[in-house]
Amino acid sequence: MNGALEVYEGLDQGDFTRDEIAEAAGVGTATLHKNFGTKYEVLKLAHERLLQPIIEPIFEGYKANTYHPKDGVDELLRFLYRVTKVCRGNRALTNALIRAYYETPPDQRRDLIIGVGYKQLEDHLDTLLGGYIARGLCIVLDRAPFMATGPLYGETFFEGGWISGIRGETTWEITRILLERLYHLTGGEEDVPVKVTREIANGIVDRYARDVPVVELGDRLDRIKAKVDAQDRTNG
Repeated sequence: MNGALEVYEGLDQGDFTRDEIAEAAGVGTATLHKNFGTKYEVLKLAHERLLQPIIEPIFEGYKANTYHPKDGVDELLRFLYRVTKVCRGNRALTNALIRAYYETPPDQRRDLIIGVGYKQLEDHLDTLLGGYIARGLCIVLDRAPFMATGPLYGETFFEGGWISGIRGETTWEITRILLERLYHLTGGEEDVPVKVTREIANGIVDRYARDVPVVELGDRLDRIKAKVDAQDRTNG
């Protein structure tokens, strides 16, 4: 993981082979190949390391029953913005992760092996593209005003929903869409993390929290972005 983080650090574009990652880590290529069957496995763990400060506190708070955000929609925006900001800030690694996932041979792609069953997705979520993010998102959405739509990981949780024009039946589907949007957006006139956060949040709120006017999300997101950015500057 450290070798992968080192070679991709600070890069907006570019990619590296498993052998180059092994060299950066100071280990033999045979050792890396023995412990990681695919390049995706290496990059997934490195990417999750970057997201740990966002997602692990949510896991721990959920387990300890201390995770009680005051406003579910604000917490959704905060979560999505922080995730997209980290992913975009490590764009080369994020893009390499996505490419490696889709370049993995079909017989090694867990989502193709298990199909789309909800129970199977829950059991193998950690192997899927964006699965680590999805586990955090499931907890965020297990709060009002979203929790009334269905149980955690349940069949009705995102069944029949449409996110940015794409059907999203699970939180994994939403996080996969989030990563692919980041992959395809090249920048331009608008802050990309803000753009992706707003698109995904709008879709979720419109489908699962209809009593919350989507028009309010813009002002909320501006406020949350300012707070998150200020905290990041303080933390260096």
